Amino acid sequence: MQKSDIHSYEKKYDNNGIQIIGKTGVTMADLILQLENWHDEITKIILCANNLYYYATNNSDSDYYLEELSDSNLQLVKKALEIIIKEPEKFYNIYQEKCYYYTKIQKASTIDEIEIILKECGIKMKNTKKIDIERVRRGAQSKLCTDYCFGVFGEMLFYNVVENILYRKLLLSKVELITAPNTNAHGSDGVFCDENKKILYFGEAKFTVNLSAGITQALSSMEKCLTRVKLDKDFMLVHGKDLKNGYGKQITVETIDDYKCEILIFLLHGIEVDYEKIVQEVEKNKEKFTEKIGELEFTIISFPIFDKEHLKESIAKGVENYGSEN
Repeated sequence: MQKSDIHSYEKKYDNNGIQIIGKTGVTMADLILQLENWHDEITKIILCANNLYYYATNNSDSDYYLEELSDSNLQLVKKALEIIIKEPEKFYNIYQEKCYYYTKIQKASTIDEIEIILKECGIKMKNTKKIDIERVRRGAQSKLCTDYCFGVFGEMLFYNVVENILYRKLLLSKVELITAPNTNAHGSDGVFCDENKKILYFGEAKFTVNLSAGITQALSSMEKCLTRVKLDKDFMLVHGKDLKNGYGKQITVETIDDYKCEILIFLLHGIEVDYEKIVQEVEKNKEKFTEKIGELEFTIISFPIFDKEHLKESIAKGVENYGSEN
């Protein structure tokens, strides 16, 4: 297996269904002082060609990372990136341009100003005269938002953490089911397995500006959690040949009920970096998750990154340059 930078991370906290992931032997304060290098490292973990090949393509050799990808494998990686976003080579420039217009819209004081900015960046909105300025502003900014594909990259980091730090094998990657940019694959963000303990883990990943937003979004996603688990199990039975790590041969109609089902909630979040405060915030909301998830056990995994926008910028640069390093 090719050694990834993810192996320099570990569980910094693990108690009562709460886990916090951090870099081994380094404090958050040290990482924040070297934010550029730290976020570049996370970007390399997410965009490593072997990782993209493993997590984002439907491949037949998925029980190990390849030491060196063949040309045909690299083409699959390129195709995977182009499914997530239309033009990877131009992604950073597009991201910078959208950030520029997003900021201009934020500073605009009238609807007329917003309309001029929208015209400048080639975006159309209907009926802007009939609603208040804040609704127009939110609508305009949502059209500029690039968060969808960054959410997918958050899922890629989620897969890395669960497989390489928590040691639960990925069975089903939602990323490989995406068929076009800005489309969603239904069900969990990923399904993992602990074969020894006979547990299936159904994952939900959120990449948010702060922990509170991550918890709020995760709670919203848990609204029909039990239905999604059933859909995922049905999908696994129908598409057993597409499951990774050979589990398609083991999990059948006859055996699937032998597996206990649990939920993994991965929060890749900014701002909060103090472990004690993270635990307090999660503990405060655990009862709400219990109400939504029912009797299923769940683990909430925190991966603090301090500054979401800075990490997004690092990922955008990495995507644009992904071809030049292979």
